[in-house]
Amino acid sequence: ETSPVDATQNPEQTPSQNQPITYTDDKDVVYLTFDSGPSEYTEKLLEILDRKNVKATFFITPDESQECADLMNKIVEAGHAIGVNSYSEDYGVVYADVESFVNDFNTAKELILDATGIDCKIFRFLGGSVNDLNAEVRDDIIKRMTSDGYVYFDWNVDSGDWLGANYTTMYNNVLANV
Repeated sequence: ETSPVDATQNPEQTPSQNQPITYTDDKDVVYLTFDSGPSEYTEKLLEILDRKNVKATFFITPDESQECADLMNKIVEAGHAIGVNSYSEDYGVVYADVESFVNDFNTAKELILDATGIDCKIFRFLGGSVNDLNAEVRDDIIKRMTSDGYVYFDWNVDSGDWLGANYTTMYNNVLANV
């Protein structure tokens, strides 16, 4: 069973090389990840990351729009890694069974590949690998996806953004747990 914490693209790697992503397991390294984008915040976020010379991993929830494709390409062109989060973001659909998960994953993966040329090998479970909505299928999904050559990444620090936390609370949540 594979359960790394997080990942980022090797800064020396350019998107056109489509090389394997390298990971570091180092207690002095923080991996910054974002889920469920791109969104209306992506461009501003990319500006901030660029200004601070920080790379991140974006776990994408793509759609068929040109705007989404353009934003995914901006992420890749800026040297960030891309992984799959979900296509539908519908827990009932995604976690109905293993095949439903795989179908949702493949739809998202193909949209990312078509837009960016990146064949994603990393993913993040919708809602994290351990949640009440995937308990019955989680282990079978992990077996299937890892046997197909994919690696999943969870988080070990939660900002609380999904709970509607304000900036100050998110900031404190992150700093208290890094």
